[in-house]
Amino acid sequence: MSNLPRSIAVRQANQAVNRLLAMGFRQSDMEVDIGELPSPSVGTVVLLIVETETGVAGFSALGERGKPAERVADEAVDAFAAHWRTDAPVDPHLADQLVLLMALAKGESVIRTSALTSHTATQIWLVEQFLPVRFEGMGKTGEPATLRVRGVGWMRQN
Repeated sequence: MSNLPRSIAVRQANQAVNRLLAMGFRQSDMEVDIGELPSPSVGTVVLLIVETETGVAGFSALGERGKPAERVADEAVDAFAAHWRTDAPVDPHLADQLVLLMALAKGESVIRTSALTSHTATQIWLVEQFLPVRFEGMGKTGEPATLRVRGVGWMRQN
């Protein structure tokens, strides 16, 4: 948070923790950090960083004037919950970052994402315009998807 009463961030943190506890997570598995950062304006954000055996993912929501602190927390938890329910290792925002790397890698690359975003679909379309690759496994926007491509081999695999 920045230039706001600490009570707002505490309400956000409490809401997020209570929602996660209701989902079956343990308090001992959570680390809560309320930070105050310098800024020329006011603002708040909830950031959930989730570490699992398959990787790290982040889910966030921004506060805005008139939006209750609890709703900000709910938006971040809802984004996490939608990802968590699918058991996919790649979150929707990471998927679009991996498209170019998959296309450049040697051999076949496959990822499973919890939701195909329009941004990921656009990234795929764009990469296919510049490289001789074709992605397979595209699904409907907003639904889980497995993306597969045979890369051009411009990146060395170790």
